[in-house]
Amino acid sequence: SPSVTTNYTVTLTGTDPNLSTVTTVTTVTSITVLNPTVAVNSASTVCELGSVNLTALATGTSVTYSWSGPAGYTSATQNPVLSSLSPSQSGNYVVQASVTTGTLVCTTTNTTSVTVIPVAQVTVAPSVVSVCENTSFGLTSGAFNATSYLWNGPAGFSSTAQNPGFSSVVPTMTGIYTVTAFFSANSVVCSTSNTVDVTVKPLVSFTLAPLPNICDNTTLVIAGPFGATSYTWDNGAVDGVPFLAVSTLTYTVTGTDVNGCENTDQITITVN
Repeated sequence: SPSVTTNYTVTLTGTDPNLSTVTTVTTVTSITVLNPTVAVNSASTVCELGSVNLTALATGTSVTYSWSGPAGYTSATQNPVLSSLSPSQSGNYVVQASVTTGTLVCTTTNTTSVTVIPVAQVTVAPSVVSVCENTSFGLTSGAFNATSYLWNGPAGFSSTAQNPGFSSVVPTMTGIYTVTAFFSANSVVCSTSNTVDVTVKPLVSFTLAPLPNICDNTTLVIAGPFGATSYTWDNGAVDGVPFLAVSTLTYTVTGTDVNGCENTDQITITVN
């Protein structure tokens, strides 16, 4: 208990010169033993750059407080606030309460702990993606000590993979993709986020018109239609340049647009 008061009685017994027994009783009013206590807040877990309120309450009417903790921390405030915390400030915080009663000063201590969860900035690479339709790309992220990841993006995209990949992409996948990295300890979850700007460029659209059958050794010109900025043919054909058709062949043309995206089509030239 904070204090204990006990009454004491002193009895003196002696013999006087007449050999009579004399008893003297003296009562000491009281002796008070102080036993102060100090209560502190329970253990705290916070995210990096977060804050914690340290609280202390000692028994007694005249009390001073002294806190000490990691990284050389000290405070003479009864209920100090730790702000912008870093992981180096994790550890035990000890408060000493000094209780004054009259001229007597008694001290008592108690301890609480603080855990600061490190939160690293999640990085992405690259931060800007530009690809053509029907190709593929990947999203890459990383954060030291992260326990899990979550990606969200256009068209309802969601993934818990750290580095999700995409294939046969379409223009509706254009937009901002956000990754969130999570960090946890003692049932407390912290997070940090970053973004990637993705553009999926549509393919140039064109269709080759069918050609009628032709006779052997006919000079022929084939050219890509309106739509692409350039066309490349196989089987030795050159866009817009006359050539001699000597056999039935299927020609594949690749059209390239201003974005560098390519699309293909085919035409069969039947030689009789």
